[in-house]
Amino acid sequence: MKDTLLKMGIALAGSSLIAVGAIPAASAAVLINESFEGVAGIDAEGFKTFGPGVLSGTAFTVEEGSIDILGPGFELPAGELVVSGQGQYLDTSGNDRSILSSTNAFSFDVGDVLDLSFTLIGYNDSGRFGDSARVLVSLGDLFEEQFEIGADANPTIFSRTINVSSAASDVKLTFSTLNVDVEPDNQSRFVGPFLDDVSLKVVDVPEPSVLLGFLALGAIAGRQRQRKAIQ
Repeated sequence: MKDTLLKMGIALAGSSLIAVGAIPAASAAVLINESFEGVAGIDAEGFKTFGPGVLSGTAFTVEEGSIDILGPGFELPAGELVVSGQGQYLDTSGNDRSILSSTNAFSFDVGDVLDLSFTLIGYNDSGRFGDSARVLVSLGDLFEEQFEIGADANPTIFSRTINVSSAASDVKLTFSTLNVDVEPDNQSRFVGPFLDDVSLKVVDVPEPSVLLGFLALGAIAGRQRQRKAIQ
C-alpha cells in the first residue's frame, strides 16, 4: 500500500512540475522581415534594375553590381510566366554579379540563437543560363553557406538556426551571386536565383537561472504532494 502511495506521489510530483515549472514559450525579436513589396515603380508585368546604393523601401543595400525587382506578372521573352502568385521579388543578378547586404548592421551576444530563412526561386530559363544558380549567404563571421537551386525550381524556403558562440558586432546579412559556366559558349557569367521573403530573428531563449527557478518550484511542489500522499 505504501509503495502504491509513493508511486502516486511521484506521479503527482511530475504533474506539478509541468504545471508550476512550465517554461515560457520562446519569443523572437525580428531584425529583418523583407518581401520587397515596398519597392515603388514596379508594374505588375515589369521590372526595374537597381545599381549600387540603398534599395529604397527595403531593408537592403546593393553593395556591388545590380539587381532587378520583378513584378508578379513578369514574363520571359518567350511569354512564359516566371513565377506565379509570388508578388514582387528580387533577381539577385540584374545585369551582372551582385552583392546585396542588409542596410543595418547588428550586434549579437554569446548565447543568442538566430533564425534565418529566405525563399529562393529558379529563374526558369535553363536553356540560356544552365541548370542551376547559386548564391552565397553570410552573416558576418557567424555564418556562411552556399545555396543552389535548379533553374526550373518552384519557390523553396531555406532556413537555418545559428547559435552565437562569441560576441559579434557590425554584422550584416549578405547575399552574393556566384558565377556559373554557361552553355553553349562556356563563358563564365554571374547568374543568381530569385530571392524573396527574407527573415532574420533573435529567438528569446530563457536564461539558465530562469529554467532552474522553474524546475526548483516544480520540485518543491512535487515533494509536498509526495509527503501528503504517503501520510
